[in-house]
Amino acid sequence: MTASLYDKSRKRRSLYDAWRVVHSNGVTSKSDTTRKLINEFAENTDTHLNRICTQLQKKRFKFLPSEGILQTKSGKTSKRPIVLSPIENRIVQRAILDTLQTHPPLKQYFKVETSFGGIKDRGVSDALRAVYKSIQAGAKYFIRSDIKSFFTQIPKTTVTNIIKCTTTDIEFIDLFEKAIQVELSNLDELGKDKTAFPIYDIGVAQGSCLSPLLGNILLSEFDIKMNEGDVTCFRYIDDFIILAPSQKAVHAAFKRAIKLLSKHGLHAYDPNENKEKAEIGKTTYMFTFLGCDIRPGMIRPNRKSQKRLLTNIDETFSKSLELMSTPELLIRKHRTVTETLNGVSNIMRGWGNQYSYCNDRKLMEHIDQKIDKKIASYLSNYAIWKDSFEKNGQQVNRRRLLGIHLLTDSKSDPIIVD
Repeated sequence: MTASLYDKSRKRRSLYDAWRVVHSNGVTSKSDTTRKLINEFAENTDTHLNRICTQLQKKRFKFLPSEGILQTKSGKTSKRPIVLSPIENRIVQRAILDTLQTHPPLKQYFKVETSFGGIKDRGVSDALRAVYKSIQAGAKYFIRSDIKSFFTQIPKTTVTNIIKCTTTDIEFIDLFEKAIQVELSNLDELGKDKTAFPIYDIGVAQGSCLSPLLGNILLSEFDIKMNEGDVTCFRYIDDFIILAPSQKAVHAAFKRAIKLLSKHGLHAYDPNENKEKAEIGKTTYMFTFLGCDIRPGMIRPNRKSQKRLLTNIDETFSKSLELMSTPELLIRKHRTVTETLNGVSNIMRGWGNQYSYCNDRKLMEHIDQKIDKKIASYLSNYAIWKDSFEKNGQQVNRRRLLGIHLLTDSKSDPIIVD
């Protein structure tokens, strides 16, 4: 007998696989809170997973309230509503996602050839490769745009009704509906800002692994109808690019996109009104899509992405330098010289791997040179602090700055007390 969708989601193996993904994403998160929650859960993984499995089996699992965080992007006044969920919620949501992505009747709604993002084994590099192939095949004009406030505008009921058409598993549908509801523990603290969060039927949580899938299901008709005739439209979650052999065809397709999106109360940025969020032009000139600059013969990280990398490294060095006057605090905050340099190395490794599909090696060399100067400046400041401690007879602080443990800093609980 084939297991029901609910039974697939609640199996310990499914929960364990879900935890592995949640853990992998969590330990590399920029959020200190997320990393702390992940580490606490990891201390008793088996106990926690067994508890969740039992609760699901006995139909007693409850999604815990999440925390609403308004995240401000640098240089922008608008705030992004992020939902920070407890680890238990994330694991069950991930198990539900895995179940839905392997549910054959649902695949027609999200496995569209021209859709990328939120789909297993279909990432940014695949989308860019498809765009470049289309240009090589004769697409001379483009319009790229993104959907305004996409996640906060997705109607939960519309997507749920589509999923209901693919299964009669009432228990699974009930679990899914609860998984996409947003209940905030800090609603009172948010005050009037609470309206920015998807606590009602419209909108899904930014930060939930289920949200991209919901968006893909909602826009399946968009993906199909936007690829009729001699026009190609590639979509990555809320970003899309229209490619066509003529300017007239591109404009007509964009009008069609606006009409299709409006059916769900969605809107896209107009390239004539918002030059940052949308762009129009010839593919023979450089244009930007998914954080990359693209032109014939070259794909490279765009300026925004380069700036984010350098800013991230600057902030990492600054946080360490701010604590160097108090080496003990530097150690507690994990900002010692060795930890900081290792952190910068990880940032660079991650960024470099992220753009492994780019081919502008000279740009990478240029960025490396900039980072060399930042490292030299950081080490020069470290040397100043080191010399200062030596002059004041505090030689032990040299090792503390580096992050090399001192025996005198070890726990002391002697049997014989002087």
